[in-house]
Amino acid sequence: MSVLAIVDELAALFEPTTAKRDDAAARPVEFFPDKLYAWPRNERFVQTGTGPIDEERFFIRVAWATDAGGEIAAIERKRETTTLIVAKADALVALLRSHRTGASYENAEAVNVDYESLVTSSVRGFYLDINGYQLRS
Repeated sequence: MSVLAIVDELAALFEPTTAKRDDAAARPVEFFPDKLYAWPRNERFVQTGTGPIDEERFFIRVAWATDAGGEIAAIERKRETTTLIVAKADALVALLRSHRTGASYENAEAVNVDYESLVTSSVRGFYLDINGYQLRS
């Protein structure tokens, strides 16, 4: 099973509504408010013993943002926007915590939430980095 199956499964877990989810499985050119993005960052394969099984360690990035156009126009950041962003990140991390194993992955964990990098002239949000593994033959 490829890393794209993992991306698809996690994206659907985090956002069941397809209209609010980008399924390109690639870093977007432009971020839109209230849309979930997920894509593979890299994979690492670790041999398990001498047989034909490898442990595939996957690294996936999820992104979500909210409208911040008003912040740009006012030339200030708003606490309400920050609160909304942190609440969404907390909800995704809690959801992942309750779904550590899925049909296409095992031992998924949130390893990092970056609140400062996803900022454009119209949105502000976060990146969530996830890793885990699956066995491949």
